[in-house]
Amino acid sequence: MSHTNKIIYTRPNAETGYYTPKDEYLNKIEEYFSSGKIIQKPTKVEDGLTITFTIVYKDTDSYLDFKEEPVVKNNHTARAAYCSGYSISYDLQSDV
Repeated sequence: MSHTNKIIYTRPNAETGYYTPKDEYLNKIEEYFSSGKIIQKPTKVEDGLTITFTIVYKDTDSYLDFKEEPVVKNNHTARAAYCSGYSISYDLQSDV
């Protein structure tokens, strides 16, 4: 059964930019997509000060493997620091 993650970012104003992941992270998504472990690359929906990304993994094991990748962990750390520094809130909804 597939596993879906949604991450919802809310920024304080329109002048504040959202976090942009590094190429290494995007390449890891591509690698997992090519291998069939990700069945839907992140899709983006913007609504004013909120942006939502949805990604679908083949199954929960694929998601757990992905989140343990060092480049993914580094991305999560960088994202948390960026969002904290720019007062951007984010909410990860897993298996929605």
